[in-house]
Parts: sequence; C-alpha cells; structure tokens
Amino acid sequence: MAQLRSRTCFILIHGVLQEIRIWTGCKATDNTQKITKNAAEKIKEQCSKEFFSSATNSDEISIKIDYEGSESDEFFDAVGGKKREEYFSLLELEDHITDFTPRLFHFSRTDGAFKAVELFSQLRTREHATPYPFSQLDLYGARQPTIFLLDAGEKLWLWMGWWPKEDSDSSEDSDNELVNRAGETRWLGERRAALATALGYWKAKKEAQREEDESGSGSDDESGSDAGNVVWAGLEPLEFISHFPDWTAHPHVEEINRMDGRSEELVSIGQYLSQITQREYPLETLLARPLPEGVDPTRLELYLSPEDFEEALGMGRSDFHELPFWKQTKLKKEIGLF
Repeated sequence: MAQLRSRTCFILIHGVLQEIRIWTGCKATDNTQKITKNAAEKIKEQCSKEFFSSATNSDEISIKIDYEGSESDEFFDAVGGKKREEYFSLLELEDHITDFTPRLFHFSRTDGAFKAVELFSQLRTREHATPYPFSQLDLYGARQPTIFLLDAGEKLWLWMGWWPKEDSDSSEDSDNELVNRAGETRWLGERRAALATALGYWKAKKEAQREEDESGSGSDDESGSDAGNVVWAGLEPLEFISHFPDWTAHPHVEEINRMDGRSEELVSIGQYLSQITQREYPLETLLARPLPEGVDPTRLELYLSPEDFEEALGMGRSDFHELPFWKQTKLKKEIGLF
C-alpha cells in the first residue's frame, strides 16, 4: 500500500487466480488510465509462463479494475490489507489541483556563486501532465549536503539534505575540525540563500498567475507562510513522498538529521528563514547542544547581547576584538563558546 499514488495506476498480477488487476488512483488522468489498460492487455496477450504458469491461452486470463476508494477485498488481500494511511491519498481532497507537472530545482554554490539549476525529465511532455517525472535518487544521489526545491503546483517543498558524518577517529585533528566548521558555515549560507530564493520564486509565480488570470487582485502573505514547507532528508512526510513514484526509507540519514536537531515537524519556508536569521540568543542557549538553527558555530559570541557578552567574557566587544586571535579563541573555549 505504501507505494500507491493517487495520480497514477498500478498493475497487479495474480498468477494463481489468472487475474490482472488494474488499480486506478482517484486523480489518474484519462491518458494514464489508457496507457495502463493497454499495458495490461499486452501482458494478457503474451500469457507469459512466468506470470501465469497454469494458463494455456490468454482467454483464461481476466482483467479487472479496482478504483481507489472502492477496492475489492481481493485487491486488499493481495497488497496486505486496508492500510490507506501508509500513503498520501487524495480521496478526501476534492479541490486539490492535480493536472500539473512538478518542477525540481537543484541549489548549489559553485565558484562562489549560488545557483539554481532546473532538472528536466525525459518523461516530460507538452501534451500531457507528467505526475511523477523525478525519482528519490535525484535527491539522495546528489552530493551532500545539498538542497532541492520541488514545485508541487499548489505549494513548494524545500528539501534539505544531510551533513555526512566523518569517522570519529579522523575528526580529532584540529585542522579537520576547522575545515568542518567552515563547511558548516557555507552550508548555513546556502540554506539562507535557498530559503530567500524559494520565497522569491513563489512570489514571482503568483504574480505571473494573476497576470494570466487578468484579475490583478489578491495579495501574497509576505511572511511566506503560504509558499510551502521545509523538509529534511530522512524525515519526509507522506505528502512530500507522494510526489515521487516510489520511496525507500534511509534510517541512517534520519538518524543523522535527528542528531542534528531536525524533526518531522513542518515549518513554513518563511518561518524557517526567520529562525535562521535571528540575531541574538541568551548565553545558556548558545552553550546548549544542538545549537539553534542558523547559528554560526565558529562565532557564537556574535549572538550575545552586550550585557551577556560582558558577563561571559569579562570585557566589552571593543576590548575583546583588540585581543590577538589566539587569545580570543582561548577565552571562548574556556566558557564553551567555541
């Protein structure tokens, strides 16, 4: 059941009963249904012994159709029970727009420039909407950490990857630690840029839609609360997963992101951007782990209020910045700010 998708059809072959069952999602297009039926007819005509060992000819094989929401008991028995909660069904979402082809953009920083590159699928056509043009491998197969923006028609999904964990023995060297910290700082900068880009993309998309409708009315939520959500690798909700033809869980990726303080809780793109651009935190928050989202772990002192800064480091900011760099680092280490 977990692999079912409301925008497409599936073929289930029951060799013992000599049946071909077509499961039709509630939002499957006429074109998708036609292609699936033709495929089922071809399977029947071939009458392969691998599928139907006891059938002597195709006339002994029947084709039956199960529609999402009114499936037969035989279908549920074949797929292991009535567990519709295992996938994101569109049965109850009558107003949900489904006649669209998703778009996917890969965000990366190359040669110092932050870029968004759109991925194109060979399955994409001008004549018909392509429900599932991308695969999970497009996300998980990319070099990590990285970011993808999925335009799912009515909302955006900003998919954040994971920070690969080094072997503990290889990370003891201080030089490696500094490299890792620098990398984490770049990763933070990329997340901020991706969030701002996503909000800009959503605003431009809505403006284009209004111009196309020639209404010129309506207003966007400047906070970005209506744009979409941020989702973390390994912690994807069923609604996000439903935009891909199949999905495999990656427990090790989930563990990495949980250790870094991520969760399944959905946060809007605008809200998350506000979180990771917060300028000030109390000292106890900066001493706790994991750190708040968006905090540069190499410069924790920047987030202290003037009062907390002087209390923690025993001097004001101007006096602190006059110290040699090595002494600044020593003082920060003594109180846990490095």
